[in-house]
Amino acid sequence: MSILVNKLKDLKRELKLWNWKVFGDLKLNIFKATENVLSIQKRIANKGLSDSLLFQENEALYTLDNYLSQEETYLREQSRIKWLKEGDKNYTFLHNMVKRRRAKKVLSHMKIGEDIVEDVTLISSHIQSFYKDLFTEPQVSVTDYSDVQEIIPNLVSSSDNLELCRIPNEE
Repeated sequence: MSILVNKLKDLKRELKLWNWKVFGDLKLNIFKATENVLSIQKRIANKGLSDSLLFQENEALYTLDNYLSQEETYLREQSRIKWLKEGDKNYTFLHNMVKRRRAKKVLSHMKIGEDIVEDVTLISSHIQSFYKDLFTEPQVSVTDYSDVQEIIPNLVSSSDNLELCRIPNEE
């Protein structure tokens, strides 16, 4: 068993060296890339836009974006590792917070007109009737279409209408 432990320790050391050689200091790389982008943008502001400066800016932005993506991945992995190690230690705290929030959301009294009502059934029926009235359309029957007919032009004459409404025969 101790051989396995020693091999894992050696592997960890080698992985750390490899990580440092491949990725380096990520925060320092992000800082340098940000400074590079800012200096190129200052040169663009001072000298004006040229193809070479635009190309340099695009490369610098790509490099910065790559480093920021690496940092995001690193932080996400670290967060998962921390959660696996520590677990959800604040479970009771979070559960109590949810209970308190639910208790605050309970509607215990309501002002209806000038009265303050505490009866839950009255509050419930008032809310239901309010929203029922809000979302139902009033029944309006329009029998006089003269206003509409004045707005819409007559494209079909009455004789054409009779012809269109006629039952077709075999002709």
